[in-house]
Amino acid sequence: MTMRFKHWIKIGVLGILLVFVGVKFVSQLGGQSATAFSDAFVVFARSLIALLLLALVFFASFFLAPEAPSSNPKAVKMAGWFFGGSLLLIVLAVLVVNPLGLYGFHLFPQLANGLKQEKVQYYQQQEQAAEVVILGSSRTLTISPAYIQDTLGYSAFNLGLSGVTPVELSLLGEMITADAGKTPLVTLIEVSPSNLRPMQDAQLTEVPLELLPYMSGRQAASMGLSRYLALFNLYQFSETLYVLQYFGENRTPQNYWQVQPDGYSLYYPPDTLEEALARQLGERDTLNPCQYYTKDGDAIFDQLTSLAEENDMALVFYFSPIHPTFQTEYLDESADYKWCKRIFDEVVAEAAASPNVYYLDLSDAATAGLETDGNGFYDGFHITPASADKLIDALAPTITEAYQYARSLRGGQP
Repeated sequence: MTMRFKHWIKIGVLGILLVFVGVKFVSQLGGQSATAFSDAFVVFARSLIALLLLALVFFASFFLAPEAPSSNPKAVKMAGWFFGGSLLLIVLAVLVVNPLGLYGFHLFPQLANGLKQEKVQYYQQQEQAAEVVILGSSRTLTISPAYIQDTLGYSAFNLGLSGVTPVELSLLGEMITADAGKTPLVTLIEVSPSNLRPMQDAQLTEVPLELLPYMSGRQAASMGLSRYLALFNLYQFSETLYVLQYFGENRTPQNYWQVQPDGYSLYYPPDTLEEALARQLGERDTLNPCQYYTKDGDAIFDQLTSLAEENDMALVFYFSPIHPTFQTEYLDESADYKWCKRIFDEVVAEAAASPNVYYLDLSDAATAGLETDGNGFYDGFHITPASADKLIDALAPTITEAYQYARSLRGGQP
């Protein structure tokens, strides 16, 4: 190997390092104005460059060492097979194990994101449409449809998704109203300032495949691209290794939520309420509760309100209870949150001006009569099943009013 070639190899390694640092810097700029493709490209580039760096370090150490032979076709061929085979093995492992439920099948246990697909499948398998559908984030998962049936007499389904994004809420809204004969009379939606986020196609990576029929052509293409690029994502590969360590054992990977056929979810908390609050309060200096805010963040409210009007459906927005310690020591200390909350209040008030839209702010735990110990909260904003029942009791008069109004819109008796 000539000195000139060695020189260019070293320059190439340095160039790759600089590109990697640059891509990482760009990916930290917020990306709110970035396109779906550029966001996906950053994920792909960061993962692929990490693999290339590993390959180049090995190549440089193997071929640039003084004692290494300058020309060894067999060694070059073996190195090529090694790195090519390694990359292929990584991709196949991610695809087959499918730890985040991105590729439509369940050969191995899946982690939290896989539960999204499972819950949507349960909803689509219903023989009869639920009269009340619950949408929202993981704060809704402990709401029991059976309790709504027992106390209010309405059939219900919990379609809340952990880490739900505005684009997922939009697609879920399209799904539950796609068949006029199965459109719910009332949709109960948990909302908070975190909903004031951009509806970008880049968020489609972990959307359940069952929602594909309700996407635009651009969204479907974006989801296909992002899932292909996710095959090269080193984070997903690490999750694959995590799942594989349980293969052949009579236990499954740590997964705190367990979904039931009606969407209700059992929760297995990893720590006590005190430990969870301490962990969350420790994030005060690094986590901005309104970091995803966008001036177009009211788009999801406009779309859901339009769907309700078009389908003679009533919406009940509610702000889920927050633990008072988390409220006073975290949210109240954030000037950004106060600013974001003020905008959120204005957006929801505007949506609730429609006669078939209702809103209740139950963020104060005392308003819903919730306990603030371990019997009432799992952490700063996840409530226990007992608290979820009390939450439904507080919402019951509004749900009933909304139900009767929707019945009157459809020509039934209020």
